[in-house]
Amino acid sequence: MSCRIITAMLVLLIFLLVPPSAAGQVVLDIDPQIDQSKIDLDLWNRVVVPVHDRLTLSVPRTLQIKWGDSHSPGTYDACGLIHIKSYPQDKSDLNNNNYRTLTHVYSHAKFLCRISELRIGAPNLLIEGLAEAEKHLTYQELRRQNPEITGTTEIFRDVLSDNLPRNVSGGGTAYRDNGNAYYESIAAKLERIADILPGRNFNRFYEALSEFRPQNDGEYLAMLDAITGGKSIDGVRPSTFLLRSQAAYLNGPDGTFFGISPLGKLHNSRYSGAETPVNPTAIMTYLRTRESGKPKEMPAVLIRFQWTVKNSSKTVAITHSEMFTASPGNFTAAFNLPGLSTLPDGAYKTVGTACFLNPDNSCSQTFSDTTLFLVHRAEWDAGNDIFVLTNFPRYEDLVSDATLAQFTLPPGVVPVKYPGYIKFQMNGSTEPITLRISDTRFRTITLDATKPRIVFLTDRDQPYLYTATHAATFQLGPLVPGSIATLWTWGATHTDPVQSSTLPLPTSSCDGGQGTTKVVFTGSDARSLEAPFFYCSQQQLNMQVPWELRGPKAKVKIVLNSTPSNDIEVDVAETNPGIFQATWTTPQLGATIFNGGPKDGQLVTPENPAQPGDWLATFATGLGPVDNAPATGEAAKSDPLSSAILPVTVQLNGNSIKPDFVGLAPGFVGLYQINFQLPMSVSSFPNLQPFRLDMGEQVSKQVMLPIVAGQ
Repeated sequence: MSCRIITAMLVLLIFLLVPPSAAGQVVLDIDPQIDQSKIDLDLWNRVVVPVHDRLTLSVPRTLQIKWGDSHSPGTYDACGLIHIKSYPQDKSDLNNNNYRTLTHVYSHAKFLCRISELRIGAPNLLIEGLAEAEKHLTYQELRRQNPEITGTTEIFRDVLSDNLPRNVSGGGTAYRDNGNAYYESIAAKLERIADILPGRNFNRFYEALSEFRPQNDGEYLAMLDAITGGKSIDGVRPSTFLLRSQAAYLNGPDGTFFGISPLGKLHNSRYSGAETPVNPTAIMTYLRTRESGKPKEMPAVLIRFQWTVKNSSKTVAITHSEMFTASPGNFTAAFNLPGLSTLPDGAYKTVGTACFLNPDNSCSQTFSDTTLFLVHRAEWDAGNDIFVLTNFPRYEDLVSDATLAQFTLPPGVVPVKYPGYIKFQMNGSTEPITLRISDTRFRTITLDATKPRIVFLTDRDQPYLYTATHAATFQLGPLVPGSIATLWTWGATHTDPVQSSTLPLPTSSCDGGQGTTKVVFTGSDARSLEAPFFYCSQQQLNMQVPWELRGPKAKVKIVLNSTPSNDIEVDVAETNPGIFQATWTTPQLGATIFNGGPKDGQLVTPENPAQPGDWLATFATGLGPVDNAPATGEAAKSDPLSSAILPVTVQLNGNSIKPDFVGLAPGFVGLYQINFQLPMSVSSFPNLQPFRLDMGEQVSKQVMLPIVAGQ
């Protein structure tokens, strides 16, 4: 039985180092409303476009430039069309944000040409992230050719903070909010992915679009893994590396969420002024509200903020509170904490709270978030140094004088300790290094001599559990003890997907160096039970519901290392039949095989249909209690068989068929097998016949069974 993996995300790539381009310019069709005395589009076309086209896609050859806001209703950029809505202060300065925005939107136009041509889909964050990445790419290459044109620095906000989003390193807002496209954060991840692509540029990505023709997020991620040839980043496949950036998640729970983030400037001659969580001068504060999956405007409200900053010895360095009246909408503000800019070198933890005040100054709602930052006053070499905050094993615990067991440390790399963090002087080395936290937890870090990093060794961000569904149908409904269920999650792990390969099934999974993931049920009898895994990924967990679970209600949660998710309540029922599907496109075929005869074991398909009189076996879950029940996580035996106690009827196009056997499939966990014979009188018209299981009032989802007339 294969796992169907549904991701909630996107995929892109970025960055490369290639020689200057000799590609030609595009033909510009300029809107007469645009005052060309204020913007030199010919200069942009002559200098920027050839580099952009050489490093990305070389279409279209004619480009319409119109006046207006590309994000206004009805004016979204299309193939060969871009909009501008303002002018640069200096029309000859290609460093001006107007020209950079023009370059970003040019990527939109080219990518939309390609996906229109191929008739494929693309998530908005893919388009936005790719456009931001291509802008960075182009300007970094321009800087190599023309030192007076500066490379973009904003990407380092995200590279520096590793896989924490640029605006809420504690994991609050960006992790839960899709109201804004945090494509800079995504682009920062994809910069490293592009480094392992052939030529270190976007060409292979665009070539692969026509080969793979991806239609959804999951197919883009699969394409990314394919075109990078099995290479890994930080010890995981490219899709996992991208997805564990919180900004990559498109959906989040409803509610109001609070986040804080350090805002500092990088002390480095090359990237001076780049925003980082190093040497912060302010704490950015965010409040977001979501309703029915959509961002919602908050009302104007008086808020009392409070911050506590502690060093790695847990000594309070700063406390500060402030009142603020937030305007309607999503709230974003920078607060200057007294003493923040003069803290000595070291790692720090900041806890922030926000209290919505009633007229009597009592709190109607209180929110909190935690973030980490480091102070390193000396200038440091962005191409030679990386920083590791030694905050383990829990996110809350900074370690003052940590002893990391460094192994496979490349020759010449020198570690230098500071309170709460270690700086590694790479001395030109670009080999991966592995940092061990304990015997079971470690972290591989992929390096690049041109890109700085700050790595947080931590159990990052609380996992979130959306819902629990029937594993065969992915439909909501009661869970059945002993059967297979699917949990849809968010940040359940930071490692590559894991398929369990041993029996009994393990009750922890996704153990890839960042710790383990567990699923814990608590039944109506208050007994806590760990569920065994079939499959574990960041967004999907397939597991067996423990036989011992008692209903009619139960709670379930995920535990990532020692960090629990939210609890959700589920219904527990004696039965909830569901047939596994062999296909998820039309027609939705049931997982039915020939059970005997010359085709024994073959899947029944339209190309290999069943005939009247054939013996078949279909596979399902949720059929309830059995005799000779195996222990939770154990496979069913063939002697004796584990037969279903409650009656099951096969319904085929309105005809009732009594099965020859209903029970657990020997050698499998939680999988039921229904053996039955097609009557000689069964009709072969239509060729695809509706097929389901009935268990009294419980009826399974309908699937299709291909049948042809006997020969």
